[in-house]
Amino acid sequence: MLGDNGQWGKTDEHRLIRIKKKYSQQDEKKLFGYDLEEYEDEAIYEINPDLTAEKYDLIPPESFIYIYEKPSNLFQA
Repeated sequence: MLGDNGQWGKTDEHRLIRIKKKYSQQDEKKLFGYDLEEYEDEAIYEINPDLTAEKYDLIPPESFIYIYEKPSNLFQA
C-alpha cells in the first residue's frame, strides 16, 4: 500500500497507512478462553492522522517519495 510495505522498513513517521490495531490468536484466547478454529489474525488500518487532518506540513516529504522509492537506509551495507 503506497510503498508502506513492511519489507521497505519505513518508520511509522513515514507511513501514510498505519496499523491501528492487530488482533492475534492470543487476543482470541483472552477474549473467548479458547482457540476458535476459523479465527485468523487480522489488522485494522488507519490513514495517517496528519494526512486526514490536512496537516501536510507535519508529514515528511519522504513519505511521498517512498511511495515509489525504497528508503535509502535499506541500501546501506
